Amino acid sequence: MKKDTQRERRVRYIKLQDDGRIRIGIIGTGANVSVADWHTRGIIHDRRARISAVYNRRESTTQRWKDRFSLDAVSCTTPEMLLEACDAVVICTPNSTHYQYAMAALAAGKHVLLEKPMTLSLEQAEQLEAVAGQMGVHCCVGYTYRFTQAADQLRSLVRNHIGNVYTVQASLGGTRLADAGIGMDWRMYQALSGAGALEDFGSHLIDLAHFVTGGTYSTVFCQSDIFIKNREGENGPEPVETDDSAALTCRGGGGLGSFFVSRVGLDALRMHVAGEGGMARVTFGEETTLCFWEKQSGGPYGGGWQNIPLAQETPFEDWFRWETSDFLDGIEGKPARGASFQDGCYVERVLEAARCSAENGTVNRIEKEDFR
Repeated sequence: MKKDTQRERRVRYIKLQDDGRIRIGIIGTGANVSVADWHTRGIIHDRRARISAVYNRRESTTQRWKDRFSLDAVSCTTPEMLLEACDAVVICTPNSTHYQYAMAALAAGKHVLLEKPMTLSLEQAEQLEAVAGQMGVHCCVGYTYRFTQAADQLRSLVRNHIGNVYTVQASLGGTRLADAGIGMDWRMYQALSGAGALEDFGSHLIDLAHFVTGGTYSTVFCQSDIFIKNREGENGPEPVETDDSAALTCRGGGGLGSFFVSRVGLDALRMHVAGEGGMARVTFGEETTLCFWEKQSGGPYGGGWQNIPLAQETPFEDWFRWETSDFLDGIEGKPARGASFQDGCYVERVLEAARCSAENGTVNRIEKEDFR
């Protein structure tokens, strides 16, 4: 008789609890821009799970968040209390705390959905990956753009038409922090965030390029800058420590990659992929458009751009809903396409090399780039 795996036993145990629903704990409900809100909507939408517990360092924020979503989740005063009341956790805290909360959850045998970037350092990320493998739990990193219709179709175009990839160009950013009147928050302190736009937006682009093309990079050159040098802190103006914008050039099994990120004046996500069988371009957002221009193998381009129809979707709301569904699939032992901790470690390798490159002005190697 086949012996049940550790994961199968854990899934069966979960199914016996709480009327068969998977109990999810939320760590971190946010203050300014709350990714926890999107995760919450995704969980509420899926009948396989419910939010059973929440922990946030500010209890007043926790109560407002519970009231907003009409939740009866337990308000926990410590992370340990939360881990006793759930089967899986979603971690939405500042980057500097990802490691400690994820490691505690893994030690307690919980499934983990960890917001990006995975950790502040490659060493921490590799430790989480190793422990997750030992515990036999399902873990993923919140690279939500994987769950867009455009990413799915672009990936299909690469595999079925474009083939060998020559170049990837992508950009992503925001506009909120272009306002110099916005004061300091955790994203602007190196000890809490690691880097700025490079971590926040660049991590998404590196993961998406890997997801779409299947390739990985072996070298990177990065330049970054801070344009709003000072912002108002608790006791007056303070120097901003993390980058407002960054530009990366990568090379490796994914061809040449060019990535630009900025938190002080860039809208939407744009990606362009060119290769042996043609090129495709996409802009993600309210009106996502995907176009493809076919090329004969070894021959010329012909026919011009063609629009690829995409199923209708609501940005972010649908993306997080599909990410939640995928996370629950993984917990139940079904195939899942979310970014694994192994994928997260690859992104951290690129980011760590990029940070060193920006600091030293050198082209840096990305170790262990080929893991598939």
